[in-house]
Amino acid sequence: MDSILGKYTVDGQIIEYSIKGKQGEPVLVLYGGHSSCFEEFGYDSLIKNDFAVITPSRAGYGKTSKEIGESLSTACACYLLEGIWSKWERKHFQDHALVIVKT
Repeated sequence: MDSILGKYTVDGQIIEYSIKGKQGEPVLVLYGGHSSCFEEFGYDSLIKNDFAVITPSRAGYGKTSKEIGESLSTACACYLLEGIWSKWERKHFQDHALVIVKT
């Protein structure tokens, strides 16, 4: 499965991510277990239906800084408010809704 891999920084902390699929409606996948941005569980159907699946590596996994996971408010700010969604909203996914899938 083709992927765009990248990293960005929020308050000096690194977040690694992948985007799989076309630049259609974005789906942000936040895994609850030990995982990185290389996971692809259940992505086939989403990609076949032209969704863009965004997956950040969890705090402390891959190249994502472990400090991001020190509190829920820090993680939310890094992944959503100041980080992952705000960056793509401007660059890749303007005028699309965000769908969050918890696995």
